[in-house]
Amino acid sequence: MSEKNFKVLHLEDDTGHAKLIRALLNDARFTHFEVTPAQTLREALDLLKKNEFDIILCDLGLSDSHGLPTLHKLMTVASHLPIVALTGTFDSSLGIDAMQVGAEDYLIKDQVNAEALERSLCYSIERKRLELLKNDFVNIVSHELRTPLTVIREAIFLMKEDLTDIMKPEQKDIMAVPVRNIERLNRVLNDLLDISKLEVGKTNLQKESVNMVSIAQDAIALFARKAHERRLNLKLACTLSKVEIQADKDKVTQILTNLISNAMKFTDSGSVEVILEDAPKYLTCRVSDTGQGIAQDDLPKIFRKFQQ
Repeated sequence: MSEKNFKVLHLEDDTGHAKLIRALLNDARFTHFEVTPAQTLREALDLLKKNEFDIILCDLGLSDSHGLPTLHKLMTVASHLPIVALTGTFDSSLGIDAMQVGAEDYLIKDQVNAEALERSLCYSIERKRLELLKNDFVNIVSHELRTPLTVIREAIFLMKEDLTDIMKPEQKDIMAVPVRNIERLNRVLNDLLDISKLEVGKTNLQKESVNMVSIAQDAIALFARKAHERRLNLKLACTLSKVEIQADKDKVTQILTNLISNAMKFTDSGSVEVILEDAPKYLTCRVSDTGQGIAQDDLPKIFRKFQQ
């Protein structure tokens, strides 16, 4: 078996622990690790700008940064690199939190050995590589499909305009079917791209001062005709005419329209209500409906990708 070679950026401000980790990496059986040390987050960020690495091995208790903010700053600069977090004996919960925000793995310093360290770094590098390949594939497929879908959609619209005077009502209904399906597929492609960007940390929030009442009113207006056709009472519940918040307008609008769309999809009769409640430190926005609701057993699944 040929020996693998990986470059490791190791963040650790405790000299003793730094020497221990280097010794364990030197004892790796199948992999050669070239280790570059950094004692502070600031030093690590400078090294990342000037050098190429395969993985980051990071203590979450540095002198100039502690806990999850350390990870966030590293991922901002090097979202393409896998990160393995190192925690103290009593900080294992911090390691789990680190994985939830983007770390590939975590290790407890006093319990790590050469075999476990080698396996964790190698597996993390491979997982990240496969994740990036998957995201590249999603991006390529999404972009390649978008252009022909747009062409087909425009061709159907032109055909409908040219033939609208001679088509029977049932023929118009048939022509509307492919348009609806193209629009649905476009939404799926947009969701794929959004998820892909989120997973690699490339989603940038453009925060600005926005009126949440106006955003809610605009979102409701998008579904007004559909609500009227289905005899649903779609309304906004808010006593204020203006509620200013700092947010990315496009992202908030997207979230709200998705919630309203889902609520209407599963509500056969009654109402769908957007509720805004202003508090001193935050704004609560809820979408409530009289539909079938979500089964108790399905609640843990609602934030999984593509879960219905």
